[in-house]
Amino acid sequence: MARKKIVTVALIRVAAAVILLVAVSAEGLWTDTHYSDFLQGIYDAEIYVSRRLQQETSPTDSGCIEYHAKFDVNNDGWYDLVSSDKSGPAVKIWLGSSGGYSQSNCLTYPITSGGNCDISDLNLDGYPELIHSGLIMHYFCIYWGTATGPSPTDTTLLPNDNAEAIYVADLDKDTYLDIAVAGFEDTLFIYWGSAAGYSTSDRLAVSVGSMGHNIEASDLDMNGYLDLIVLRVYAPNDVVILYQTSPRSFTQLSLDFSSSKSPHGLSIEDLDYNGYTDIVATGYYNMTHSSIYWGRESGYSSTDRTTVNPGESYGGSAIADFDGDSLLDVLYFREGYKRPIIYYNSGSSPFFSDADTQEICIPLRATGGIVADLDYDGDLDVFINHQGSYSYVFYGPSLSSYDSLPVSEDHHGTFREPLQIPFSYYSRVARPCSLGTDTVAVSGNASWIADTPGTSRVDVFFRAGNTSAPDSSWTDWFQVLADSNSGPLPDEICGAHGYIQYRADLFWQNPAEMPNLERVEVDVTCGSVGITVEEEPKCEKQDTRLDIFPNPLLQKTTIEYHLTAEERVSLKIYDMAGRLMETLIDEKQETGNHNFYLDAGEFAAGVYFVKLKAGNHISARKLVVLR
Repeated sequence: MARKKIVTVALIRVAAAVILLVAVSAEGLWTDTHYSDFLQGIYDAEIYVSRRLQQETSPTDSGCIEYHAKFDVNNDGWYDLVSSDKSGPAVKIWLGSSGGYSQSNCLTYPITSGGNCDISDLNLDGYPELIHSGLIMHYFCIYWGTATGPSPTDTTLLPNDNAEAIYVADLDKDTYLDIAVAGFEDTLFIYWGSAAGYSTSDRLAVSVGSMGHNIEASDLDMNGYLDLIVLRVYAPNDVVILYQTSPRSFTQLSLDFSSSKSPHGLSIEDLDYNGYTDIVATGYYNMTHSSIYWGRESGYSSTDRTTVNPGESYGGSAIADFDGDSLLDVLYFREGYKRPIIYYNSGSSPFFSDADTQEICIPLRATGGIVADLDYDGDLDVFINHQGSYSYVFYGPSLSSYDSLPVSEDHHGTFREPLQIPFSYYSRVARPCSLGTDTVAVSGNASWIADTPGTSRVDVFFRAGNTSAPDSSWTDWFQVLADSNSGPLPDEICGAHGYIQYRADLFWQNPAEMPNLERVEVDVTCGSVGITVEEEPKCEKQDTRLDIFPNPLLQKTTIEYHLTAEERVSLKIYDMAGRLMETLIDEKQETGNHNFYLDAGEFAAGVYFVKLKAGNHISARKLVVLR
């Protein structure tokens, strides 16, 4: 954080009164733009701090807050889908458009065996990469992005232990995206991203045993780092959680799932709204049940789960609110030419049961799928990878009309579910003014640089306090009312606080149009606060603009102020912790002298601040209540 030199102006002498002196100074400038700035904050593990330069151009500004995954390979604002032929010949990206999906509008990538695929901008050039797990191909493949989509010829191949599952995220929070691949044998590899790219010399091998399948990631223990969840397809047929206890260091926890093979699908979300991620596990080969493991503050347990019986769900599951009741439901993608089935969330324990379900779409051999509003009409649509001659896009609300996309036994191509919730970035706590221990932020302005395509947006909030770490004495969060990514600091945090913190919320409705945040600048006018008692001045009386008499007081007092122009006036009282106690005036007033008669009979004995804001001018006085 850079600060300009701060100069205190002369203090005004007032007769026989206890005064809060706010000496307006030069600016305190606080800028977050480099990745090293953003890394000092706290943020949801599902987003990450990258080194992207998109809106800004200087290398010193290479920092950005963004989501790991991408859903639009050619940056046209439409959601793109992926199919993966089981025995080849191709992985296909089906390009979305205003007319939906067509059999001719796709990108093709030759393969000999198909598994999970992920999409992410690994090298931060603005063109997302396609990453294919490479089942039984002995390597996974990165197809590097171009302006029209990933290239089928510009590739990087890396050993994968015959992985069927893949997941991309910045696991160790070093600003580079990492790639996790779950092996067909017994090893899960994590290839650590770096400025040099990806290499077998910079990877972690984790033994998960007996064919690790499907990967999901979430900060399950809320320590700030993503944990991994993977399935063991063969005995002991369980769910394995890899807790990341510190960067690149993992411990394992196993959850019993089945006595027979084969666990095969995972989904994660907070289904019971207790603030912790829940895990949905499914299987196939005569495994007809699904277990939902409930996240708790104490962690996860094999016995703390709800079991339902959707049938063999080779394609796993997806999570969405299908009936519009603000509760997340679970859709199971079943094999054996059965229709997908929705399990509705009841909102109370056990949340799901076999008695509250609905079959949708048409009978299929589903191997995967996702739920999203693919045509942007406000209704949920469903894409299903089908182990047959076609995969399908079913359009809501009826889910009876569909587009058919030619495949050759589509096998797990799509797995990553597009999250629809906002993510938050919390900055470090800063003291933007340095006049002394009584320095406060009197006023200021916040501005930010963000990429907000379509209907996406970034909202910025501030809170403030007088302790170096936020506690119960701090103010609530107040939003910056911004016009074109700039606006004044909220009144509620100004005039009585030395420490401030901002929060940026990233919102989107369309996963193909996700926002990025590259810069936040806070320009603060500082003030030095002190208490003095002065005798009646011998010089001519000066215009104090704000006065309180009597002060100290037992019950009643008069607040006097003078306006040199017609202004919008805000007169508020705060306690010593900066909490707003009462708003006395909030209206437009004429030029001249004004009096407000305050009855402080309900105020406890103590010290308070009276803050007057008239136009761009802010004055404050200390109010002492005696009992």
